[in-house]
Amino acid sequence: MDNKILNLSNEQKGIYIDCIKGSSVEYNNVVTISVTELDYAAFRSAINMVVNEQELLRASFTEIHGEPKMVIHKNADVPIVCSDMKGRSIEEIKKEIISFSSEEFSLASSSLFTVKIIESDKDKCFIVLKVHHLVSDGTSMSILIKDLFRYYNAVRRN
Repeated sequence: MDNKILNLSNEQKGIYIDCIKGSSVEYNNVVTISVTELDYAAFRSAINMVVNEQELLRASFTEIHGEPKMVIHKNADVPIVCSDMKGRSIEEIKKEIISFSSEEFSLASSSLFTVKIIESDKDKCFIVLKVHHLVSDGTSMSILIKDLFRYYNAVRRN
């Protein structure tokens, strides 16, 4: 299967233009989830399963003949960055989350979805999911989280 090229909605065109003219950080949708005893292999598998299922998580944006277009890639590798912050204060962890949340996406990237796992004390970690608004909104973020943990739990059971 080749990559699919799609037209943008009027709302997406407006966001795309805003992003290429300036900062796109305000379009980052970010959710932080606190978990204990994260199985990293199962989590990576669950991320891959969600990305395979939800094609917008494999989207990037480009211009063809001066018109912005969405490209749905056959595959996408979602970056998962891990930070060991054991022994650090909650204020330092919050600063790390804010810093990650404030990083801009490249709209031409094959994934407008990134993940940061911050290891804290007592087998606790924070999962920070960041998705660009061009491919997600509040409702789709809720679905993403639900699906991610449904797959995670299924992988752990098997």
